[in-house]
Amino acid sequence: QVEYTTSLSDFNTNQQSEISTIQIVTTQFTTPQGEVVISNLESGTTYFFRVRGRNFVGFSDYSTIFEISTASDSIGPS
Repeated sequence: QVEYTTSLSDFNTNQQSEISTIQIVTTQFTTPQGEVVISNLESGTTYFFRVRGRNFVGFSDYSTIFEISTASDSIGPS
């Protein structure tokens, strides 16, 4: 399971009433290679990710949150 958001504070809430107002995208994958491609990210944007595994027992704890920034589309002034 992969979750990502543009606001780090979204991961810091444990209040059920707040969950509907935050912008966390959750995607579940089954992949033996352990690789996931996330598409449709905005250019020039910083995202925060966390992942966790799942097996017949249930979910693992979430990973440490990591930050990734996408490249900007702009090529600068001509």
